[in-house]
Amino acid sequence: MKHKNIKKECEELWAKNKYYVLSKSHKAYLDIREYLKEMEVDILSLHEKIQKVRDIKESNLEEKIIESPIYKEHNAEYLIECIENLRKKGIKLEL
Repeated sequence: MKHKNIKKECEELWAKNKYYVLSKSHKAYLDIREYLKEMEVDILSLHEKIQKVRDIKESNLEEKIIESPIYKEHNAEYLIECIENLRKKGIKLEL
């Protein structure tokens, strides 16, 4: 009976934190899900795993303005072609 209570506590803790964990690290999310599939789980271990995710620092990525299109075929001619295609489908864009 004790095992079922621990498993239930872990499931409740995970339910409260899973979306936060997923927002911080997809890998950690998958690792914890795998851990919870094990027969023997421990509430303290789960707390530690979640705390490690909380300690992950936010990325300091800077926005980079790109002067040229990422795909070479996405040029002015292609834009006109796309707009014309949308117009034929009844979609009007204001540029």
